[in-house]
Amino acid sequence: MGVIINILKRYFSNLGVAVSKSFIRYTSGAISACSFSTHEIARHVSKETGYDFNTSEKGLNYLLSNNNFQIDDHYWRSHINMVFDLLSEQQLITDGQKVYIQVDFTSNEDYFLILSASVIVNNRSVPLYFTMRNYPKRKYQYDHKKMEMAFLKGLKHALSKKYSYVIVADRGFGNERFISLCQEIGFEYLIRITPNLKISCNNQEGIMESMCNDDGIYDCEVTNWKKRMTLYKSSNEQGEWYLFSNIAGLDHKEAVVIYKDRFKIEKCFQDLKSSGFNIEKSKISKYANYKKLLAIIMVAHVLLVMIGHLIVVKLPQFLKNSALMADAILASLLSEERLVSYLQKSN
Repeated sequence: MGVIINILKRYFSNLGVAVSKSFIRYTSGAISACSFSTHEIARHVSKETGYDFNTSEKGLNYLLSNNNFQIDDHYWRSHINMVFDLLSEQQLITDGQKVYIQVDFTSNEDYFLILSASVIVNNRSVPLYFTMRNYPKRKYQYDHKKMEMAFLKGLKHALSKKYSYVIVADRGFGNERFISLCQEIGFEYLIRITPNLKISCNNQEGIMESMCNDDGIYDCEVTNWKKRMTLYKSSNEQGEWYLFSNIAGLDHKEAVVIYKDRFKIEKCFQDLKSSGFNIEKSKISKYANYKKLLAIIMVAHVLLVMIGHLIVVKLPQFLKNSALMADAILASLLSEERLVSYLQKSN
């Protein structure tokens, strides 16, 4: 765990001496435990540090209730810098390129509604940013536009200026409100929409799915929105996709490939839920405490996935050219039983 701790120190030491020390200890414990359970995390921290269990559990609960530990813009800059440095180091992104940010909702049963942004790593995605609300108990209890506005503004403010960014989202975001917010805040977008919109195209007017018979790119105006949009239609054995985008010069086939990657955000949610950390089984009902623990778990998830990518994609070639060290490296990896178990389940 020494290397992991060094990474955490590099990016999160600015949280303050006491908070960062505690944050690093319990994030390391969360990686070992692969669990959202405070009991399990404390147990693994006890094993790693030699502290008794009660001391470890009290320390975690104190961190989660500590007002000096806040998941704010300052925190997100640290998290995002870590993610992009790791992506760059493994040559998954380069300066100046477009980064495709997958956006979707998830929830903790009936307690919290979570709006999350993630980036693709190999065959899955890792959390980049999230906002939360108490789960609405009745219709119109919360304002969609307000939540989406806060989410996009916060994300934009925390992102590095080394790259340009494209929001990729499914039909739940395929409306004028969200698309206008992306444009207003300065994001490019590629968003799937339902084909029942009324459009005008080539001097004809009608419902989108009856107007666009062939796969390809259409320049059209959405009647109710009074906006010109670029539409990409694609058909496959599962059905048809209708996508809106404002990416200049985007090719039809490229649009389809980019959107297809969106489904990898589901792998991220699976890792956080029943196939991994089990965030839905938490007994924490206090909003602030849950948000802090979720932030810790997302850092743990990023590091596990990046280690997994290094082992599955990068390490085989390295071992092929480093026969003398191969056995020692593999033996070291196998000694981390929880990590190996997680990687086998994830890849």
